[in-house]
Amino acid sequence: MREERDMVSVDVLNLTRRPVSEAKILHSVERIIAQLRGKEQFSFLREVRLSVVFVGSARMRKLNAMWRHKDKPTDVLSFVLQKRQTKLSGEIILCPAVIQKKEYGIPIRFDAKVEHLLIHAILHLCGFDHQTDSDWKKMEKIAAKLS
Repeated sequence: MREERDMVSVDVLNLTRRPVSEAKILHSVERIIAQLRGKEQFSFLREVRLSVVFVGSARMRKLNAMWRHKDKPTDVLSFVLQKRQTKLSGEIILCPAVIQKKEYGIPIRFDAKVEHLLIHAILHLCGFDHQTDSDWKKMEKIAAKLS
């Protein structure tokens, strides 16, 4: 039996027509959190509550304009709802239409792109950012170890 302090709770909501496997999303998030918990800097990840929402490009464009002042849809947004000493809660919003179009250098499966974006978003929720090249490299180094 899992103790409350080691809990991962994930709600998945798909507001698009594209089929999304809730089981794959749950498995990915649990795996990512489990790997992060093994690193000292992520010791606060005892209780994790996340919502993962898939939206269309029109809704994502509105959200991106409202929160980032960029009038275009993006592939992923993340919002921290609560971050405490032992608890993290947040929302990850993904846009399948943009994810499908976006090029990552080599063609990869949609599910693999979503998993990469989940890693990226979770790192943002944990406090990482990429305002500088140095920050980007740190974030990508951690992400590469989780892929």
